[in-house]
Amino acid sequence: MTTPTERAVIFGSGTRGRDAFEALGLGAAIVGFVDNDPLLQHSTVLDRPVFAPAALATLDFDVVYIASSQVELIREQLAQQNISPSRVRLAPHLADPTAPPPPPVVENPLSNYIDKGFKEIAGWLYMPAVEATLMLADIQRAHLAPGPVCEIGVWEGRYLSLLSFLSATPQRVVAIDPLIHGGNRDAQLARLKHNIATYARRPDLITLLERDSKEVSPAEIIAIAGGQVQFMSVDGDHTMEGALHDLQIAEAVVAPGGIVALDDIPNFSCPGVTEAVMRHSLSDANQLAPFFLVANKLFLAHKSHCEIYRQAVAERAEARQAGEWGQRMLEHRKRMKSLNVPVRFLGQELLVAA
Repeated sequence: MTTPTERAVIFGSGTRGRDAFEALGLGAAIVGFVDNDPLLQHSTVLDRPVFAPAALATLDFDVVYIASSQVELIREQLAQQNISPSRVRLAPHLADPTAPPPPPVVENPLSNYIDKGFKEIAGWLYMPAVEATLMLADIQRAHLAPGPVCEIGVWEGRYLSLLSFLSATPQRVVAIDPLIHGGNRDAQLARLKHNIATYARRPDLITLLERDSKEVSPAEIIAIAGGQVQFMSVDGDHTMEGALHDLQIAEAVVAPGGIVALDDIPNFSCPGVTEAVMRHSLSDANQLAPFFLVANKLFLAHKSHCEIYRQAVAERAEARQAGEWGQRMLEHRKRMKSLNVPVRFLGQELLVAA
């Protein structure tokens, strides 16, 4: 049985599909049917649309119920579309009554990540950036609905695991990384999967694309995420060309009010990242601008939201809700103001927690 919060797709629109619809008993939760038969696609069954399998990339659903005799073929087909096995079930009337129940959904607590994951997962991330990211997500909730998140360049999942906690409710997470920079790719992938399973909020909601970001389109990210993203981390190719490309992807996939975290700036061992954000700012189509710099991360938002976020961050710091880095940020702003030196970057006032 589905739960009232599950949105289900039934793979198979024939007799078995109709039986599944009745057996599930929650017609309102059924998004529609999927069928491999072109003659059945674009029709309706039980007042629900019948889609081609390719449409799964654009549908908003939680689980696929297989209602067909071609179970293994369909499982393979779904795997090729990066649909996690945890989201695939047999329709109730086809399920083996002697089979063990599916594993329960795991939801790891944020405290587990803060207390253990942050320390144990390899990567370059500092606690002020963790605290600032969580604070920004909390501020975001007043301005946009919970949404998915995305990271380009996940390494072993240190920041990725944190990102999975940003929405008020569990949301989909898209992770993109070719996993070619760690020497032993298989070992790195094993550690990444272990870290996701152990420390991410809902491991089953994370889709890992083991590809270079240049091979991933904004449309694909939005389709997998189920919509534009609330928060995006750009931490991939640290060349100017790579970082510029990833910023352009971020521009296309981030929802209005969304936030982009650009890593390794300023970091002059990777000067291409700084050059990339400067070049991106000169584009006529650019709508993103920086508003906050802390612990090697530059946070950007749509220009219409920069002042909103700047003011909210400053207010939290003044209320001593931002840790030691918040006080350093206020001291820096006060000192520069006393020197009559505006702190601006790419045409925007910038809060700096030096």
